[in-house]
Amino acid sequence: GYIATELGHVFAALGARVTIVTRGPVVLSGEDDDIAAHATTAVAAWAEVITEARALAVRGDADHVELDIETREGARTIAGSTLLVAVGRRPNGDDLGVEATGVRLRADGGIEVDDTNSTGVEGIWALGDIVGRTQLKHMANLEARLVAQNLRATTPQSIDTRPAPHAVFTTPQVGAVGLTERAAQALGTPITVITHGFGDTAYGWAMEDSSSFVKLVGDPTTRTLLGAHVIGPHAALLVQLLVQGMHLGSTVDELAHGQIWIHPALSEVVEQALLKLVEAFDEIGRAHV
Repeated sequence: GYIATELGHVFAALGARVTIVTRGPVVLSGEDDDIAAHATTAVAAWAEVITEARALAVRGDADHVELDIETREGARTIAGSTLLVAVGRRPNGDDLGVEATGVRLRADGGIEVDDTNSTGVEGIWALGDIVGRTQLKHMANLEARLVAQNLRATTPQSIDTRPAPHAVFTTPQVGAVGLTERAAQALGTPITVITHGFGDTAYGWAMEDSSSFVKLVGDPTTRTLLGAHVIGPHAALLVQLLVQGMHLGSTVDELAHGQIWIHPALSEVVEQALLKLVEAFDEIGRAHV
């Protein structure tokens, strides 16, 4: 996941030899399949990546650690100075004694709240990772603003349920919002998917970037974006352009044509991806005429 790849990248940048061991076939398995596949290849440039592995045992002391794993090629032992376990997190509400206040806990240790972040107990609110909606700092910031507002409001406001964006700050950087292609396919309704390479824009060409890309998942019926996925330099900044459009309810046509895009900025890769999706929508429309 993102914790292992982000911190692995930090250690590698500081000169450490990094080995990433993952149970699945790719790193960043929560991302869109194309993004995860490319990230797995790219991460292998600065770390040894061992996929489809099962941890068997670990031993060591303050200065040395050994991890025994089972891989497709057989058993193996990896030696190093430090082991980072990044296999997931759970809320720690069951360690806080909140039951004494009447606050209810979920089975995973998270605190139950309604859509205003109230626990249902007078004067007690909860926010952030312990609520368990989306364990990201910017989502905790959103909930903090909501709680601050609701403490003063006569009529409490509800949490924003629009798609939560996220980014992975590694090399290459990843930014995403909305549905992956696989999740969109599971809806059982028509979708349109396009990709557009950074190298197909002036800035990307100047960077000699032949691998980074934008992937858009759209609804050809409503001509709106269902998901946006970027992998490459400044991905978190680039996807924010699409987050804004999705949250404002803009169609793909409005996003592509409703503003003037600066040339030769890297943001043109977003413009050109949108234009490609518009053309794909149009082709579907012409096919049905």
